[in-house]
Amino acid sequence: MRFLHTSDWQLGMPAAFLARYDDAVPAEFARARLDAVERLGEVAAERGCAFIVVAGDVFDSNSPDPQQLGRAVERLRGLPVPAYLLPGNHDSLDPSSVYRRPEFAGLAEHGVHVIRDSAPIEVAEGVQLVGAPFRSRTPAADPVAAALSGLDRPAGIRILVGHGQLEGFGGEALIDAGALAAAVAEGVVDYVALGDRHGTLEAAPRTWFSGSPEVTDFDDVEHDSGRVLVVDVAADAAGETTVAVEPVRVGRWAFRAIDADIASDADLDAFLARLAELPDKDRTVVKYSLRGEVTIGQKLRLDAALDRFRDLFACLYRRERTFDLAVVPGDGDLPDLGLTGVPARAAERLIAHAQSGSDGAETAARALRTLIRLAGKES
Repeated sequence: MRFLHTSDWQLGMPAAFLARYDDAVPAEFARARLDAVERLGEVAAERGCAFIVVAGDVFDSNSPDPQQLGRAVERLRGLPVPAYLLPGNHDSLDPSSVYRRPEFAGLAEHGVHVIRDSAPIEVAEGVQLVGAPFRSRTPAADPVAAALSGLDRPAGIRILVGHGQLEGFGGEALIDAGALAAAVAEGVVDYVALGDRHGTLEAAPRTWFSGSPEVTDFDDVEHDSGRVLVVDVAADAAGETTVAVEPVRVGRWAFRAIDADIASDADLDAFLARLAELPDKDRTVVKYSLRGEVTIGQKLRLDAALDRFRDLFACLYRRERTFDLAVVPGDGDLPDLGLTGVPARAAERLIAHAQSGSDGAETAARALRTLIRLAGKES
C-alpha cells in the first residue's frame, strides 16, 4: 500500500508581518500555499498513491477568509485520489469548526473525507486508518492515546493519524511517546502519520512528522519544511510489515534569517555575496541582522546594494531587535566619495551630526545618503 502523508497546510495563514513591507506579498504567499496543495496532488498521482492523509491543520484557523475557504475547497475537490483530513489544533472539530461549514457538505462524493472520530476507516481492502481528531484547540488529554485505547493487532495494515508534539521533541508535549512506541512495537499500528511540527522529522521507528508542504517560518526556527512523504507499507504472508518513507519537496518559498558581523570590506562583501547567491529571490523572504562597525563609505555601499536587492526579493527587511551596526568615520571618507565644494562642506556637517548621537542624527545620516545619490555617487 502506497499513500501520501502531509500535514499543516495552514491555508489562510495571514502572514500579516509581510504586509508591513509590501502589501502584495501576503496574497502571493497565500496563493503559494494553495499551489502546494496542487503539487502534492500531482505527486500522489505520479507516484501511484492510493490516498492522502492530512495530519491536522489543513486551515490556519476555524474562521478562514471566505475567498481562501472557497479556493481551498476547490483545490480539495481537484485532488486526484481520496483525501482524509484530520482536524488539528488550528482547525479543531469544535462547534465553530470550519468542517461544519456548508462548503464541506457533499465533499465526500469527491473523495474528501473529514476524520471526525477514532472509529477505524477501511480505505482499501485490508487497510485501516485510525484518526485522533482534536475536538478543541487545547485538549485536556492525549487524543492519540484515546484513539489507541482498546485496539488489538489488526489482520491487515493499520495507519494512525495524529496531531501534536511528542515528548522530548520541544514545545508543549501532548502525545505520550512511550505509549505510541509500544503500539508500534506490538504491531497495533504499522505507521504513525503525525502533524503539528512544521519540519519533516522521523521521530521514532515508523513514526514521522511530514512537516508543512510550504514554509511557514524562518529557517532559524523551522527546519526541513516544504516536503510531503510518500509512504510504502507492505505486509508479507505472515502478516509482518515493512515501511519505507520518501520525503518529496513540493514547497517553493523560503524564509531566510541571515546574521553577520561586519568589521571590514571583506565582511561586507561576504554578506552581500550571501544575498546574491540565494536562489529564487522572488519567492524568498529575508530578514537580516548586522552587528559591528562600518565607515560612511561602507554604509553607503551597503544601503545602495540593499536597495537593489529589495527589488529582487519577495521581501527583504532589517531585524530591528538584533540590528546593531554603528557608522564610524573612516580615513579619507570624503575624498573617496568624490565630493568637492558646497556638497563636500555639507557632507562634513552631516557627518558630524550623524556621528554625534544627538537628536536628528539618524535624519542627518539619511540626508547624507540622499546628498551622495543626488551627486551621482553610489559608493
